[in-house]
Amino acid sequence: MILPIISPTSIMATHHGEPVGFIIAEKGNYASLGDFTIVVRPAHRNKCVGSALPQAALNVFVNMGVRRVITDYLMVIVPAHNLYRKLGLRQKRTYDFFMLQNKKMRDAY
Repeated sequence: MILPIISPTSIMATHHGEPVGFIIAEKGNYASLGDFTIVVRPAHRNKCVGSALPQAALNVFVNMGVRRVITDYLMVIVPAHNLYRKLGLRQKRTYDFFMLQNKKMRDAY
């Protein structure tokens, strides 16, 4: 079930009343630009939650007057890259980055 909660720009997905994912949809500094961040619990990935949240956020963006949507993510996270391609997002630019990851951080994903 997808429920708008927290604020008009945040949408949370629940399963049996428990949160399993959320998306934050924000209007950027430019009038027609929107940005979003999405998180889905590992146990609920590949179950359409990741697809349903951006679809729900599109309504929020339309109500905000957003005409162009962007997101930033690590391309090494292949499922995210595949999801965004499936949703019709195109890659516009790629950033180099440096990462420090210890076991505790890795286990969080």
